[in-house]
Amino acid sequence: MKFQQTIAYLAILLGSLVSVSQTTAQIKVVGQIELENVAVPKSTVAAMVAWPSALTDDPGLELLPFEIASAWSEQYFGMDFMKIEMLLGLSELPEPVSPPKFGLLVRFSEPVVMGGQITKSLKQDTFQNLPSYQVEPGIRIVVLDRKNFLVGEETFLTKMLTENQEDDRRILQLLDRDLSHTSLHACVDIAALRPMIMSTIDQDSIPKNFRVFAEIPTLINSCYMRQELGAQMRSEMVLTAEPGQAAKLGEVIERGIKLGKEFMLNQVSPMLNPNDPVQVATSNYARRLADYFSNQLSPTTNGNELTFNASYGVSFAPIATALILPAVQQARNAARRVQTANNIRQIMLAMHNYDSAYRKLPTNFYNDEGEALLSWRVAILPFIEQNALYEKFKLDEPWDSKNNLPLVEQMPEFLKSVDLQPQMGQEGHTNLLFVTGENMLLGRRKSCDFPDFKDGTSNTIGLVEVNRDAMVPWSKPQDYKVNPADPRADLGGIRPTGFYVGFMDGSISLLSNDISPELLLKLFTPQGGEVVDRQGL
Repeated sequence: MKFQQTIAYLAILLGSLVSVSQTTAQIKVVGQIELENVAVPKSTVAAMVAWPSALTDDPGLELLPFEIASAWSEQYFGMDFMKIEMLLGLSELPEPVSPPKFGLLVRFSEPVVMGGQITKSLKQDTFQNLPSYQVEPGIRIVVLDRKNFLVGEETFLTKMLTENQEDDRRILQLLDRDLSHTSLHACVDIAALRPMIMSTIDQDSIPKNFRVFAEIPTLINSCYMRQELGAQMRSEMVLTAEPGQAAKLGEVIERGIKLGKEFMLNQVSPMLNPNDPVQVATSNYARRLADYFSNQLSPTTNGNELTFNASYGVSFAPIATALILPAVQQARNAARRVQTANNIRQIMLAMHNYDSAYRKLPTNFYNDEGEALLSWRVAILPFIEQNALYEKFKLDEPWDSKNNLPLVEQMPEFLKSVDLQPQMGQEGHTNLLFVTGENMLLGRRKSCDFPDFKDGTSNTIGLVEVNRDAMVPWSKPQDYKVNPADPRADLGGIRPTGFYVGFMDGSISLLSNDISPELLLKLFTPQGGEVVDRQGL
């Protein structure tokens, strides 16, 4: 396994342990956490502490896969993560062009020795005269003793190991709230982060009705959170307002809760079929959920502190998800199908309008040597309200020229797939392609017109939506080349119901993934003379 994957799994596992841990164990707190020769740097602006080892003692979490976590961590790290007694994570103010510097203290309940498969890929050396493993440049694991380890960025770890611990650390004062009774605690010094936060907010780009929310960082001094999980989950967040700003902060938050509730309902209800009793009931349930959570999120005010409390059964989330997700997913899939059909309809209409203007169907752009330069998709831009983009292209240059290549990033919305999110390197790619190949009329240098489709425009497919692997840069003169031996290649992998096609008469159909290759080939060929009954499609 690659090291990056191993680190990712470690992060996921540690995050899982922190997020579901609960404890009643006491921890020595005398104005600060007992750190055993490890300091909290003065530059720290965020901290969290948790006790994952109490995880297995909670009967409400007895079905979690503890055995798997133990076996995996011992195999790759030589240590049982289920024996982590305490985690203390610290982070300082991030710099503009680099990620935040951080340090994580991992304390085990009994002596352990780091080993396993991961050590084979790490460089072992010393750091501040302590045994160390270099994870990657600037990131390392430091062995304090057989029960305590540090993981983090080198400059921050240096501060943790060399600075003198003092009792007046602001971050520890923020964190020091009844640490013996909850599982996970975290705090953030908002006042220290404020300059950085405000520098990233562009007031002009925020809609007028939402600009009030940009003031929130100026109203908050600090944020404290604690999370207790088990059979009954409890959460608390305390926002400390700047002096005299508690009332205004409360008003802004209440407004945000109201808008969030409206947004949630607007995301669900419009997509549901009002004539379907089950989907209507789902909409009603979504409204009840929105009411419940908006009430849970409403804060109570005590002086300059706003406190948010939430409590709900651990079984609530999966039950709610199981009830509402299928209906919402069904509605979203239907919405995507409608959007895809509309995109194809726009393209087919643009082709017809192009034909009305030039008495021929759009083709790729070619140079004098017959080399294809740009796609027909560029040619139809003026007929689909994209004339400004069309004028940016140099039509006598290839699609990947110095001028034209950057325009790939400006792909119009009607060419984007709503079902396929772009992966790395697929930005500006479309899956809506002409049907081309031997005996086909589209995609050739020689132009054609509707009368050339002897089989009839209503019986000839001109456009298809292809699978992810067949997507192309939208301005590149490349389309779907039909393989007569397998005309369904690269089709039908987007959704289980089928794939959309655009017929030359402008109609749109969702063809079944089970359509026979023989019938599909008949629909592709424009002059084959086959008799096709579209009623059965």
